[in-house]
Amino acid sequence: MITSKNEAKMMSTKVENINQKIQFLTKSGIRLHILNILSKNPQNIKELVNTTQITYSTLSSNLHKLQQEKYKDQPTLVIVYMWCSVIAVLKKEILGQFISTTDIMQILITNLDDNMEEIKKAKEYIKKVYKETYKEEPYWTK
Repeated sequence: MITSKNEAKMMSTKVENINQKIQFLTKSGIRLHILNILSKNPQNIKELVNTTQITYSTLSSNLHKLQQEKYKDQPTLVIVYMWCSVIAVLKKEILGQFISTTDIMQILITNLDDNMEEIKKAKEYIKKVYKETYKEEPYWTK
């Protein structure tokens, strides 16, 4: 039972998000067909082309759109944070030197202080996706 205006608004937002996702999928029968096949039997693109008789370019385009839809809520600095994390991990693994992702970002972003909130959002987003995928915290964000 909904007890407050806040809860009602949150519920309305969730319903709207679900409606948008349903519209995104149903606007393309191809996307639904791809998801249906992949849910039954994971396949690579070459196998999907053979199974569905859909051209490679059409499959590739629709898979890309599905991937974009999945990650459309990511904060703006996620890609920058990821690449800086890769650099930090490489420095540690290859050279034995520890440098934090934020330190690398400080070198690249002149107004780092103005972007700290976005950087925190990017870090938390990456941690969430990593944990959902690998069922553990990424060691390089600690």
